[in-house]
Amino acid sequence: MSLLWAVFSTVLSALLALAAVIDHQTGRIPDVVPAVLALTGAAMLFLTGAQWLPFVVTSAAIVALLVTVRARNRPIPIGEGDLLLIAAAGMWLGPIHLAWAILVSTAAHLLGLLVQRFAGGPSPTLAPFAPAMFFGIFCVWALSR
Repeated sequence: MSLLWAVFSTVLSALLALAAVIDHQTGRIPDVVPAVLALTGAAMLFLTGAQWLPFVVTSAAIVALLVTVRARNRPIPIGEGDLLLIAAAGMWLGPIHLAWAILVSTAAHLLGLLVQRFAGGPSPTLAPFAPAMFFGIFCVWALSR
């Protein structure tokens, strides 16, 4: 089981790192990255024999939220790519661990903004969130296994 965990951890970290780098450079996360992340999460659930229903419901609820917001044409304070990345992470973490990952990601993001502000750097109006999500999601994944 440890070899399988190592393989899935490598895949998860590679996909999260890809999203973080792209978001940092372009300010956008291509839809294909969360899609691949969700599909590999589904494969992980299938291969490990985990109870898949809470994971799928968590991801579906976040996607439903995104669809509802899109239908109402209202701005949201988080990018759609970030929201899709969170939904895809739901396939890996499930509802409880995903909540912790969002909390850790948000704290890391705010800490990064504070350090940047007090170090004399420019105060960004739009800061990429995927690098903080990479940290939060992977930390919770590693600590929950």
